[in-house]
Amino acid sequence: MVAQFSFSEPSYSALHRSPRHKKLMIIACAIGFFLFLSLFHARYPSQSPSESKIETDTTHCPALANELDNKRLIKGKSWIVVTTINDPTDAMDLLCNLKDWNVVVVADTKSPKEWTCGSCVYLSVEDQKCLSYGIVDVIPYRAYTRKNIGYLWAIQQGATRVFDTDDDNLPTGNDIIFESPTGGVVGYRSDETTGKSVNIYSHFGRPDIWPRGFPLEEIDVRRPVTYIPESESLPVKAKELLAPPMMIQQGLADLDPDVDAIFRLTQVQELKKAKFCKKSPSIRLAPGTFCPFNSQNTLFSYDALWGLVLPITVSFRVCDIWRGYWVQRLLWDINGSLGFTKPTVDQIRNAHNYLDDYKDELQIYEQTSKFIDFLSNWQSTSSRLEVRIVDLMEAMAARDFIGEKDVDLAKRWVEDLKNVNYVFPKVTAYDPEAVTASLGQISDEDSQKPRLLSNEALRQCKLDAASDESMSRITITEDRRTEL
Repeated sequence: MVAQFSFSEPSYSALHRSPRHKKLMIIACAIGFFLFLSLFHARYPSQSPSESKIETDTTHCPALANELDNKRLIKGKSWIVVTTINDPTDAMDLLCNLKDWNVVVVADTKSPKEWTCGSCVYLSVEDQKCLSYGIVDVIPYRAYTRKNIGYLWAIQQGATRVFDTDDDNLPTGNDIIFESPTGGVVGYRSDETTGKSVNIYSHFGRPDIWPRGFPLEEIDVRRPVTYIPESESLPVKAKELLAPPMMIQQGLADLDPDVDAIFRLTQVQELKKAKFCKKSPSIRLAPGTFCPFNSQNTLFSYDALWGLVLPITVSFRVCDIWRGYWVQRLLWDINGSLGFTKPTVDQIRNAHNYLDDYKDELQIYEQTSKFIDFLSNWQSTSSRLEVRIVDLMEAMAARDFIGEKDVDLAKRWVEDLKNVNYVFPKVTAYDPEAVTASLGQISDEDSQKPRLLSNEALRQCKLDAASDESMSRITITEDRRTEL
């Protein structure tokens, strides 16, 4: 539709109307111009730089076909996925030279044209245009969510596990090491009926720090928790319900851990020198309990690769947190769990503007508690996980946690996973009443054993304060259940 305008020569009388008439004419013209702009933008909506799309130039694909085929020759079961706009960092230099890991780096429009580091696969913007993934058409440029393309690439090359990280997370060892998914890890669960979150940093000796995405209403609350014995110590049925395999594990980060902008703006003295107790045992969250986790230093096993997709309609500071929450809910439906391990990286954080981060995190501050309540009560009748993924996205969009474009992304993601021959795990369905009944089978004595183990580890860390001043901040949170 093209707007048409006709102009006629103004009469003498029109030019000499009263000031009141002139004012009315000005107002009428302004309203008309506003309506025209509204109509124009409805027909041709503007896009912010972060949402703009570069037109796919299919003529480039034949020239890149051989190059892409060569990159596809790199196969493997263990993959690391990163997106960056920087030249190779010290962290990338280490990651790209690990013996048993393949690395795919996803470029963006601001990334260097030439990027070389060890044996890393670098997917340039032009490479990405030539991929046949359905998500390529909807992933915005200048966005952290370019990572989604790298996830699919790794899965297509045969990945059975994906290490999700950033270029400012420097591993403290010469390898990436996590717990066995079914290993003897103690469990952790909130005892609060009104709060379903736990601050995992408390278990590792720093209850004064909270992870980005933790509900503000629960900060500074020493929430009572139940420690669950190691899986080998549980009855068979309780083991199945309370200690399912850790399909996702996040290692903590020392020095500059991922905290929100409120913490950074109010606790400046803690920045770049925070440390957690490395002697603390790893833990898994029992079904029904949430803790935020991000896209740094996180390992996804094969049965959780479906949960890698990052939403595109929320901000950079929200996307991985929102992913972490909805993925936790679906893990319960496939008898999986989320685990946390001791620090395995030093975060040398890239420069950030904390006030800008605060603005980007507003949705987290305002919606996290509501989001957790929604996820806790959400149900699906489908027996197929791929259907549940889309069902959940539609329900999230209906309540304005995400936008409709993420529903489309989820549908494309599911189809892409099928096209690269990913096999979705079977749905077993989450039964909260059965979980509660299993908790009741654990005696107070058995529950206290892992708590005592954790407290002893924290005491040992505090003894290291003479050689490491940061250990003096380690705090043991006592069991409040005896006080209630």
